[in-house]
Order: sequence, then structure tokens, then C-alpha cells
Amino acid sequence: MSMNESQYLQAALRRAEKFWASAQERAEKMEAERDALREKLSLVTEDYIKERNAAERAETALRTLLDKLERVEASEAYRSVWIVAQIHAGPYHGETWAVERNAARAALRDTAPRREEE
Repeated sequence: MSMNESQYLQAALRRAEKFWASAQERAEKMEAERDALREKLSLVTEDYIKERNAAERAETALRTLLDKLERVEASEAYRSVWIVAQIHAGPYHGETWAVERNAARAALRDTAPRREEE
């Protein structure tokens, strides 16, 4: 092997080593970015699960409250209180919750899982 060939091969080897070192650096940076993204995804997922659980608890509480309101309003004991009140004080002209109750029921319908039409 001539001196020029040897020098050429040594220069090529140095270039290959530099390229390999550069590729390793890029790979390490990409791995660090991947790890950071995994951590971020984990935190976002954790927050999402907490928010979803809170929303489910709120939905359950609202549904329970609305169901109880309807049962109370339908009971004879509750209606008799209004009859007695009308006899003694006259008709009730104060605020009611019908609009808010209907809006809450509509919101619950909007959050219900949708079934695909067959």
C-alpha cells in the first residue's frame, strides 16, 4: 500500500469516526427529547384522567340531584305542602328552577354516549 493510499484511508477513517460521533450525539439528543415527551405525555394523561374523573363525578351528582328533584316534586307529601300554602298565603309567584333543570337535563343528554345508528 502506498503512502497516499494509507493517508487517504486514514483520512476516510477519521471522517467516518467523526460522522459516527456526530450520529451518536444526534441519537442521544433525540433520545433525551423522546424521554422529555414521554414525561410530558404522562403528565398530560394524568391531568386528563383527573379531569375526566371529576367531570364524571359532577355528572353523577347532577343526575342524582335532578332525579331526586323529580321524585320530590312528584310526591303527594310535597304537593300537599303547596296546596296548604296556597290556601293560607295564596298562589306562589316566586322563582322556579324549571329553566335551569331543563338546561341541566339537556346538558346531561349532550354528554351521554352516542349510539351509532344501525
